[in-house]
Amino acid sequence: MTHYLSDKLRVISLLCIILIILLHSYNFDLFGNIAARNTFFSSVVLIQNFFYQGVTRIAVPLLFCISGYLFFLKMDGTNTAFLEKFRKRLKSVFIPYLAWAMCGLLLYAVLQALPQYKPFFKNQLIINYTSMDFLRALFINPIPYQLWFLQDLLLLIIASPVIYIVIRNTGLLTIIGLLIVWAILYPFKIWLIRSESVFFFCSGAYLAIFKSNLLVIPRRQHFYRVFILLWSVILTATIVLISLKPNTDILLLMLYKLNILTGMVAVWISYDQLLKTKDFPPRSILTLSSFSFFLYAIHEPFLSIVKKSLFHITGVTAHSALLNFFLAPLLTLVFGIVSGYSLKKVTPGIYYFLTGGR
Repeated sequence: MTHYLSDKLRVISLLCIILIILLHSYNFDLFGNIAARNTFFSSVVLIQNFFYQGVTRIAVPLLFCISGYLFFLKMDGTNTAFLEKFRKRLKSVFIPYLAWAMCGLLLYAVLQALPQYKPFFKNQLIINYTSMDFLRALFINPIPYQLWFLQDLLLLIIASPVIYIVIRNTGLLTIIGLLIVWAILYPFKIWLIRSESVFFFCSGAYLAIFKSNLLVIPRRQHFYRVFILLWSVILTATIVLISLKPNTDILLLMLYKLNILTGMVAVWISYDQLLKTKDFPPRSILTLSSFSFFLYAIHEPFLSIVKKSLFHITGVTAHSALLNFFLAPLLTLVFGIVSGYSLKKVTPGIYYFLTGGR
C-alpha cells in the first residue's frame, strides 16, 4: 500500500465517522407529530433528511468496504495468514468491542444511580439485570448501539476463509450477485449479519484480491468530477422524493441504493480532486484521523445524552430542533477529541487498550 492510499483511507475513515455522528443526531422522532402541522418544522425535517437519508448513508458502506479491503490485502489464503489476521483482529476489534460494551453498561449504571438522571431512563435498570440480561447487553444489544458495526465485522472475520474461497473462485460473479440482492431487496440478515455489511465487505475483499492497484491510482483528471455531479443529482432526487411521500417505495429504494453507490465513488474521487496539487493531506487532518475509532466508540450514548439535555433546556421547537441537529454532533466531536487526546496523553495504555492499539 502506498503512503498516499494509506493517508486517503485514514482521512475518508475520519469523514465516515463524522457522518455517522451526524446521522445519529437526527431528532425528527422527537417532534414528528408537530411537523405534520407546522410548515417550518417540515422545512427542518427536509434539511435533516438531506443529511440523515442522503449524505450520511454512504458512511457505513464505505467503512465496510475499507475493512474488507484491508483484511484481504496481501492475503494468500493459507492457514498461517488467516491465523495472523485473526490474532490482529482479536486485539483491534473484539477486545475494544467488549471494553466499550462494558463501558456503556457502567455509564448507565452510574447515571441511573443519580436521582437527577434516573427519570431519563424508561427501560429496565441495570441494577435489576439478570445474568442473561448482562450477556445480552454485552453480546447482542450493547448500550452503545453503534457497536453493531463491530458485531457484523467480527462475524464477517469469522466467515473470512469461506468468503476468500468463494470470491477467489467466482470473482466478480459473487459481487454482482450480492449487488443485485442488496439493490432490489430491503435490508435483511444473512447468518445474523446485515445484507449491506456482507455486500460491501465482500466488495472490499474483491478489490484486495483482484484489483488491489485500482485504489492506488489518484483520480485527478477533470472528467472524474462527473461522478460528483451525478451524486448531487441523485441525492437531490432522493430527498425530493422522500418529501413527496410517494405511494410506491420501489423507486425510492432504488434511488436510495444508487445514492449510496454514487456517493461512495464521489467521496473517493473528491479526495483526489481536493489534493490535486498535493501528495499529503494537512497534518492536522491526519492527527484528527488518529482519533477516528475513539470518536466512533465514545459518541454514543454521549450524543443521545447531549440531545436530550439540549431539548430539556430549549424545549422542542423548530429552531431548537435544527440547532440541536448540528450542535449536538459538534459538541460530541469536541468532547471526543479532547477526551481522547487527554486519555492518550495521561494514560496511553488505557487509550490503546480501548482503541485496539490504534
